[in-house]
Amino acid sequence: DSQELRRLGFGRLSRWTLDDGGIKLEFCEWDNCSSWLYAFVVEKRVRYIGMATTVLRSRLDGYSYQLNDRVGMKIKKLLEQRNEVEIFGAMRPGVQRADLEAEESVLIKDFKPDWNVRR
Repeated sequence: DSQELRRLGFGRLSRWTLDDGGIKLEFCEWDNCSSWLYAFVVEKRVRYIGMATTVLRSRLDGYSYQLNDRVGMKIKKLLEQRNEVEIFGAMRPGVQRADLEAEESVLIKDFKPDWNVRR
C-alpha cells in the first residue's frame, strides 16, 4: 500500500487528471534526476510499478501520448469513474540500470500490482 511505499523512500509526486479526452499530470515539480522508480496508486493500493532511466516527466508523458497505451487506458477509465490515480516516486540517483531493474522486479514481486504484465 502507499504507506509501505513511503517506508521504502517513495513520496507522492502528483496525480493524473483528465484533459480534453486524454490524461495528463496534474503537476510535475520534482527533480530531473534520470533514475526513478514510480508507482501508480488507487485508493492506497499499488496498481502499477515502473522505472525511468530518462527524465521522469518524459517517461510519464508517454502514458498520455502513446496511442492505445494499456496502462494509460486503465488510468483514463478510472479517472472517468471519478477515481483518483496518484503517482508516487523514489529517486535513485547514480543507480545503474541493471540495479534499478532488479529493485523494480522485487517491488513488483512484493506488491503484486495488477497492471504490471507478468513476464
